[in-house]
Amino acid sequence: MRNVYARIRRMNILIIGGGVCGTSAAEDIRKRDTDANITIVSDEPHPLYSRVLLPHYIHGMIPRERVFLKALDWYTEQNIELVYDEVVALDCAKRSVLCATDRTFEYDKLLIAGGGTVNRLPLSQRPRAFHFQTLEDADAILAALCERDGEKTVARIIGGGFICMEFVDLFQKADFETHVHLKDDRFFGKIIDRETSDYFASLLQARGVIIHAHDVAKEFQNDTLTTNSGNHACDVLGIGIGLDARFLWAMQAGIEMNHGIIANAFLETNIPDVYAAGDCAEYENQLFGRRRRVGNWTNAQMQGRHAARVMFGEREPFTAVTSYSASVIDIRIAAVGDADPLAADEVIARKNGEGRSLLYMRDERLVGAVTINRSFERAPLTKIISAKTSVSKIKDRLSDPDFNLSELI
Repeated sequence: MRNVYARIRRMNILIIGGGVCGTSAAEDIRKRDTDANITIVSDEPHPLYSRVLLPHYIHGMIPRERVFLKALDWYTEQNIELVYDEVVALDCAKRSVLCATDRTFEYDKLLIAGGGTVNRLPLSQRPRAFHFQTLEDADAILAALCERDGEKTVARIIGGGFICMEFVDLFQKADFETHVHLKDDRFFGKIIDRETSDYFASLLQARGVIIHAHDVAKEFQNDTLTTNSGNHACDVLGIGIGLDARFLWAMQAGIEMNHGIIANAFLETNIPDVYAAGDCAEYENQLFGRRRRVGNWTNAQMQGRHAARVMFGEREPFTAVTSYSASVIDIRIAAVGDADPLAADEVIARKNGEGRSLLYMRDERLVGAVTINRSFERAPLTKIISAKTSVSKIKDRLSDPDFNLSELI
């Protein structure tokens, strides 16, 4: 009777999203509960792969199979069911999820770790117009690069953030004539000021990138990109205009949303036993005293594991300081912590040659930073932010690029 009762009481844990967040959560849950029924529903037809390694795959630095972090055998060995399907509805009262194939999954605890979907334009469906989010995107970009190998190629990019930089790096290294079209006049408009954006633009221009400010794309066909400034020759188009981390089915189920799914410091939504983690979670960060949505690999991995711990009763808030970085030709840019100038009391700039750092201050302590060609500061900045170190006594020295930030640790 005891074994029968144990089978009846086996917990059903459903995870929406097969990326690093959802898979890390499943892995941690299995370590804590060897009997739970764990199901991952993924809208991508692959086991876990590394989005971070996709540029390396396109550049030919690694073979395609090296991109995968888990083999299908791993899911079988861990007794984790991996389902390739798309969620279309959530019934919180019945604790069930409906998928596009009409398959239904019941849950005791639900983790939404679906990341987000790329923001698209009407011209996104045109041939040789590419986004850069999935393995299929990488395959398509690689095929286009191979097709144009040795030919004079004009590549254009729409956007001005981190995904845009991935395209710049790919196209420049392929020896394409590379143009970036900005809807306004700034790169990384949400995290750096105009002066720093202009400086970053000058670095790109010095490396051959052509920049078009206030130039909104309208159409792409017949090797021509039409913008508000006219018609432009275009053989390949990269589109990097961000992610939408909101899910209609979750909203219809009563889950609160803003820019992402609203969660508290423990990654719990407003619905009991429903959690949100990773790129889609707009969570309350007690370290920074406000809600944030963070879209980077490390954050997704850590939040997936943290959500698993909360499911099993741990009550530690998620306060990790994570960062996002990109390599653009030979330029390195990184954003650390709460890098939002609008939420800062003061922004301190450190300038030295081709390197710059912006330090975001609030209540006399460092809460975030952006570094350009000063990657060596990333680790100490992370530690200073995490420790909530007061910098009031030495704040006047922070603008000196030669001041060693490690002295604050």
